[in-house]
Amino acid sequence: ATTGVVGTLTANVDLDVEGDNGPLEFIGAAGGTELTIEDAAEGDISSIGGAGPVNLTVGNGTGTDTVDLTATTLTNIGTVTINVGTTLSINFDDADNIGAENFIYEGVDGGATLNLVGLNDQVFALANYPEGLNVTLTLAELPTVTLNPLTDLTGIDGLVIPEGTTLFLSMVQFQQLNDGGTLTGDGSVVITGVTQESVGINGVDLDMDDVDLTGTLALNGADSTV
Repeated sequence: ATTGVVGTLTANVDLDVEGDNGPLEFIGAAGGTELTIEDAAEGDISSIGGAGPVNLTVGNGTGTDTVDLTATTLTNIGTVTINVGTTLSINFDDADNIGAENFIYEGVDGGATLNLVGLNDQVFALANYPEGLNVTLTLAELPTVTLNPLTDLTGIDGLVIPEGTTLFLSMVQFQQLNDGGTLTGDGSVVITGVTQESVGINGVDLDMDDVDLTGTLALNGADSTV
């Protein structure tokens, strides 16, 4: 062990090399660590953490990079900087632990994507994340997914409901999503809180054009196949 050392370590690790050592385990320094990941597939990195905060940078800002940390155990992450041309996939609970305010993006609008995986009853609002960052949501792989009443889907392009999953969301949330968003997939959807005011006279304000499900759609208990 080395103590009392101040300096910078720069190293390149090729995660594509096959071998018997298994995925990478990264342990940062007690004084804090800056870690840059340019490309990593799901499972390439088993864990990232340290006694001090680990500040992540994903992508190098040149070309396209894909970083998937959904199978990576993340602890004591300070900030996450996402560079232009990068797609980062991360578990929703990990993003919550890091804090939306600690994600950093300063590129052009839509120039990078953050895919939050495992949405269920957590509170989400796009406005909490950096402006210009493209954020997509992937539902939790559960039989029932019930969105938190405080979740705001404004600005989200769509949700895909997988086979075997029933999504519960409010009419307010559906109409937030329907402002240019879609509901698709092989699962089912239950929209709660439907009122005459929310759908208008004879349903004139209810736009279902972008709903394409092989499962069922339920409005206040009135089931119909879409």
